[in-house]
Amino acid sequence: MALHEKYNEQVQFIVVDVQSPQSAQLVQMFKVQYIPAIFFIDSQNRVEEMIVGDTTKDKLESNIKKIID
Repeated sequence: MALHEKYNEQVQFIVVDVQSPQSAQLVQMFKVQYIPAIFFIDSQNRVEEMIVGDTTKDKLESNIKKIID
């Protein structure tokens, strides 16, 4: 099962095209320098974790669990 299907009730997944002009403000706000960049943001809008580059499903799920617990 894909993570977005498993956690869709608890987590909002957002994909941003960093090369799109409409995304410039988000890219600047999160200081995205490398892609892929994955941010885990808690319910208080704090970045709890950031992953740059390739990662595993297990690491993604571990970080998701941290922000929903």
